[in-house]
Amino acid sequence: MIKKEFKAQQAENISLAVQVNNYEKFIINDTTGFEVAKACPIHVRASGYHNYLLNSSKYKDKYPLLRSGEKIRFYFVAVKNSTENNVFGFTPGNIPYEFAPPIDYDEQFTKTILDPINRFVETMGHHPISPNLFTINPLF
Repeated sequence: MIKKEFKAQQAENISLAVQVNNYEKFIINDTTGFEVAKACPIHVRASGYHNYLLNSSKYKDKYPLLRSGEKIRFYFVAVKNSTENNVFGFTPGNIPYEFAPPIDYDEQFTKTILDPINRFVETMGHHPISPNLFTINPLF
């Protein structure tokens, strides 16, 4: 039940919110390709991927580029292979549906709901809750 309700939410409601810092330090290329520096924070990478997709689209005049100092929301992207970028950022209240990649609801659920809960569960000495529990047991 919880996961079913989660999957019915809009990206805005289940995305993580954060302020972008050091964009220029970590994003090497967001125009002709997508290149990030080593140890690039996930939210900066999400912003860079937004900018790369925007720069590669016909919507440059409709949406602003994301830069340091801006607040963004980001989510995990459904990717076809492990070499693709797996996070996407956007300005709160202004998701670019025209070029935004699809959400990986399972990964988003794990990262935003299960992982924080499991930190407490494991600290108390118990086994972490498996993401499979939510696909097997219809009560969740």
